[in-house]
Amino acid sequence: MKFDIKTVALAKIRCDDYIYFNSREENRMKETLPLLHNIGLQYALKNVIAPSIRIHSFVPTYLEDFQKAKSPIYVYPALPIRDDAPEKSEGHQRVVKQSAATTIFKIGWQDDDYRTFNKPTSKNLLQFSDIKVIDPETTFATFVTSSLPFGTLISGIPQVIRLGKLASKATVTLIEVPFSLKNSSGYCDWLLNPVDLPRGLKIGQDYIASITRMNPNDLIYSVRFKTSIQMINLSDQKLMLPLSYHFQGVAAT
Repeated sequence: MKFDIKTVALAKIRCDDYIYFNSREENRMKETLPLLHNIGLQYALKNVIAPSIRIHSFVPTYLEDFQKAKSPIYVYPALPIRDDAPEKSEGHQRVVKQSAATTIFKIGWQDDDYRTFNKPTSKNLLQFSDIKVIDPETTFATFVTSSLPFGTLISGIPQVIRLGKLASKATVTLIEVPFSLKNSSGYCDWLLNPVDLPRGLKIGQDYIASITRMNPNDLIYSVRFKTSIQMINLSDQKLMLPLSYHFQGVAAT
């Protein structure tokens, strides 16, 4: 499914609660990376509806879920930004990236020997650990592309969403941004999902990038394209994004 891009919107996501999801584990530390995966964002923004919660099975069903997507939109991964004093570029708001504040909590703790707890079960539920979470008032930014006019797009995206294992509250604001399309190579200074890049592109041959390890699949950043591809030029953001229509890698699995 391909669609004509009519709208590009900057989506600002402000965390109202602590946000936890397990990006990586080191011994008993479970860490939340300061970024939001675009597959999770499609569920959070209600464009893809997750099946009913099943206590005894947490096997993802991305293929089935994304075939039932409500609207022709694509969401890029989100990065933390500074929202208190945004830069201005030709009268438009420009995102300024920064590190997210985090806090470490102990959960399920009664004594120093965590091995005395009950044996872990097959359920994907927290029992005991240190967890590193994203603090409230952290703001993330991402970009949403759609074949819908901005007014229709904004009416279909909820202003309040839930994120992470704790269903933490976050507030969403959409801002329309001007764009143009062009075929180009060059540098992309944003977080990308490599499975959504145009088919046939190979890392090392057609582009080089740094990799962030996480689930459900690794993301890439500091991407330099050697091959000319169709790009979205966001001049006010001083940013170019590779054009993606949908989650191609998910649909191909």
